[in-house]
Amino acid sequence: MKWSLNLTLFVWCIWLNVSKNQVEGEINEQCLEDCGCCIDRKCGPGHNFPDECTFGCINGHRGARCYELCTYNCTECPYRADECSSCYDGYYPGPARDCTSECLPGCKTCTSGTTCTSCKDGYDNAVGQNDCSNQCNNSQCESCKD
Repeated sequence: MKWSLNLTLFVWCIWLNVSKNQVEGEINEQCLEDCGCCIDRKCGPGHNFPDECTFGCINGHRGARCYELCTYNCTECPYRADECSSCYDGYYPGPARDCTSECLPGCKTCTSGTTCTSCKDGYDNAVGQNDCSNQCNNSQCESCKD
C-alpha cells in the first residue's frame, strides 16, 4: 500500500513539473485564476489538463489554460507562442509567421504588404486596386461612407 501512495505522489510530481515546463513564452499572471483568459471565462476538466478552457482563448493567448501570451501582434498562436495564425488589425503573418509585417497605411487587414482585405475608415480602393490608397474626404468617395 505504501509503495502505491509513493508511486502516485511520484507520478503527480512529474506531471506537475512537466505541465509547468510546457510554457514557451511570457505568462499573463491575470490568467492564472478564475479562467480569466478563457473565452467567456469558462473552463473545466479537459483532455490533457484539469481546468482547460472550454471554448478556447481570448485574443493574444494560448495553451490549455490560455495564460501564455502570443508574441508580437498575434491574435492566435495555437502551436507556438512565436508562430501566428492570425494578427491584430494592421499586421499580417509574414515570412516568419510572427505578425511583425505591417499592412499598407490605408489597410485595416491584409494578406500581404501589397494586398488589403479591408480598408481603414476614410480609405477605399481605387477602381481595379486592392491597396486602400484612395483617401476620402467629406465630399468624395461614396464607398467610404457605406
